[in-house]
Amino acid sequence: MANGFETAGDFSRIVGWELYQVTFDKYHVMFWFENGHALLNVADRFSFRSADGLVSYTYELYGTSKKADLDRILRVAVKRVTAVSDRQLDLTFENGDVLTVHDNPEFRSWWFYRYGPSSKPPQPSGTVVWEIDDGDPIESREELLQVLLNLAVPLGDVQRWLEALPWDSESELVVLGREHVRSILSRYLSGSLDSKTVEDWANAIEGREDIQLSANDRLLADVLHELANPAITIELTPARAGVLLKGLRVSGAGSD
Repeated sequence: MANGFETAGDFSRIVGWELYQVTFDKYHVMFWFENGHALLNVADRFSFRSADGLVSYTYELYGTSKKADLDRILRVAVKRVTAVSDRQLDLTFENGDVLTVHDNPEFRSWWFYRYGPSSKPPQPSGTVVWEIDDGDPIESREELLQVLLNLAVPLGDVQRWLEALPWDSESELVVLGREHVRSILSRYLSGSLDSKTVEDWANAIEGREDIQLSANDRLLADVLHELANPAITIELTPARAGVLLKGLRVSGAGSD
């Protein structure tokens, strides 16, 4: 069973974090702070309430409520963090808006990571200098693969978890889409990932039997191959990342 917020630890380090980007997939909502150097990963539910009370909703990963409008708190820092109860954590932003994270006692439903200082900007393949979560491990192969696609934890960690599972798979459990690659390239351009991390991430995905590429998307396959093999294709640079991002924004699978 998972720990709740009141027993998980000290959340005071989150104060001052500025929200940089929010990404969504089937199993996670990832709130990236500090230009991608810190992460809140929500795996069950979150709620949002604006300071004026005009905007209020709950987003459910496993329910039907899928409303999400977070523009008001992008590039706004966290002013206060309050464990309202064992099942509710409120992040109050400097503009008065409140993001609420809900704890699910049945599984690992949230975690925070802060990536550590180095000569280069920290990245999610590097050292985690601070973390706090609800205590339950990630267990299903499908969830591990989703974590890999989104690089939601340090790459070395998810690779070690996957190494404990058989390589062969009778079915493709998750789908790599353009949105995953766009997110990785955007984080590279922001400085929160370096080119080696992007290469290692693409290598970890390319050729896996349990990961499917979006149907008939030749461009996506070509970009993944290029990122995984810069020595024999094209070296990743900020200029090249911009070109790839532009191409990946072209509508329609299979676009060149």
